[in-house]
Amino acid sequence: MPKSNKEEAVATASPKAAFIAVAIGGILLAATIAAYLGRIPTEIRAIPFYDSIGHFVLFGTLAAALDRVFRERMMRGIPVAAWSVGSYAILDESLQSLSSMRTFSLGDLAAGLIGVAAMTALGRYLRLSKGIRESAAKELRK
Repeated sequence: MPKSNKEEAVATASPKAAFIAVAIGGILLAATIAAYLGRIPTEIRAIPFYDSIGHFVLFGTLAAALDRVFRERMMRGIPVAAWSVGSYAILDESLQSLSSMRTFSLGDLAAGLIGVAAMTALGRYLRLSKGIRESAAKELRK
């Protein structure tokens, strides 16, 4: 029985996605450690909403890459990658309220969670549409 476009997209976990996930995870860990040690350069504050943008991009990219690594597995109707990265975003932002070097921000938390949802959805959409295009190209070559 031939595989559907969705099954083909899910079956192909990419080593590149794993590398990206490890790299982004490392950047997130380094940024977290630097923030708790007060080592984030003050010049970065010149960029409006730098922290929220960083949360959106880093958490979102990590979730999208992990979704590919986890082969789009779901848990209770939500991607496992979104659960994992979303939980980390909530934990990280919540722990900031316990530190004198950092501050809790609902805006940053929202940016991180929106980034997780948006980038995971975008990654799935792009993989699915690529599978559909490749499938259509195969049919045209027959």
